[in-house]
Amino acid sequence: MNSIKVAFAIAGVILSISIAQSFVVKGTLQVKNVDGKEFTGIAGNSFGDIYLIESNYDEVYHVNRRGEIIRIAGGIGWDHSNLDGPSDIVCPDEINIFIADYFNGKIKHFDKELNFISEFPIDNSFTLTYPLSVDYSKDGFFFILDGDKNEVIISGTKATKIYQLGSPEYGEFKLFNPLKIRVDSRKNVYVLERNSIKIFKFPVAPSKLIKLDKKENPIDMTIVIDYVIVLCGTMKYFIIKNKILKEVNLGELGIKDTIVSISGISNRMLSLTRDGKIYIFELINK
Repeated sequence: MNSIKVAFAIAGVILSISIAQSFVVKGTLQVKNVDGKEFTGIAGNSFGDIYLIESNYDEVYHVNRRGEIIRIAGGIGWDHSNLDGPSDIVCPDEINIFIADYFNGKIKHFDKELNFISEFPIDNSFTLTYPLSVDYSKDGFFFILDGDKNEVIISGTKATKIYQLGSPEYGEFKLFNPLKIRVDSRKNVYVLERNSIKIFKFPVAPSKLIKLDKKENPIDMTIVIDYVIVLCGTMKYFIIKNKILKEVNLGELGIKDTIVSISGISNRMLSLTRDGKIYIFELINK
């Protein structure tokens, strides 16, 4: 692999490491009028719309690039449009938002204006216990991490064909305490655990296993183009490609905010703090 450089730049400080692209910070924003709120999840689209999970009131926020709140939806409850313990949010395109509604046992589907559209599964086609994380492919497949069974459920929107992976018969690819699921453009399935990333080829074939140090406390994962980015509770990012890990210590770059969630959008990455501050990174060619 050619040694090209990745650089994270914050407040004029640049750290370079050997990998194939370069990250730069394009800006930051602070969501306005959110005193007493606690944000735990982030997603966005290429139009500049940003969506946040607020965990104190089980709400989802739609904000713009100026940090202005456009709309708030959800709220604690058991009706179709309510949420109860939302645990993950994704924007697979410019018009759809999917939320893993943990305690309601559903995936909630909203449009880009946060109008409720539907929930999945429908008509009890199968049982989804505690959906911990969700992703959605552009050809219409749900990828759902079941936090109770420690399995990934893959299903089309009509649930006519269901695949499951990560069960005990998968041997070393059995899932233990999974945290997050993400799917790349080729439908490779990445599952983040406390001490590893397990990669499966669609629909159910084990592919690669990348070891992580659980002392780093991995908490979130996203995909930026074909790079896997892992956020750790120790204020580090791991950048992964072809089983090569590189480490970025954000404290050394002057970042004192605690990042709790990350999300990739094309060649950009959004990084969220609990109080609603968002760092915007961009992946560029050197």
